[in-house]
Amino acid sequence: MLKSKAFLSVLITCVLIFFGCAKSPVNSPLANHSDIYFEVIENKIVMHHLDAVYDCCAAIDVIVTQRGIIIDFVEKDYSTNKCNSFCAFELKGTSNELGSGCYDCRVWNSDMSTIVYQSKICVSGDEPG
Repeated sequence: MLKSKAFLSVLITCVLIFFGCAKSPVNSPLANHSDIYFEVIENKIVMHHLDAVYDCCAAIDVIVTQRGIIIDFVEKDYSTNKCNSFCAFELKGTSNELGSGCYDCRVWNSDMSTIVYQSKICVSGDEPG
């Protein structure tokens, strides 16, 4: 009996890890970090979030702000309507032109309560367009 309870406990844990068990707020992406990446184009850092999952009625804009070497990309949902279903969006945000150096880039959910992804990106100052 003890072995079957232990097995059941391990099985349930594996299922929860594989399928997840956390509730996701409607205003935050269900981010798969492999679907977020940065690239440097013409001395600007461009953030791409492929398949960002939000409510289907979302009206999303990526707001980009910079303070020194920190660049924040906020996926802001301006919609007041909710469809109560989820859709995948292709999001993109672009920084202003930057000087040579490395920048701490952070992608935030809509209410800036969670950093969804972050990476250090270096700009050499001579990136092609």
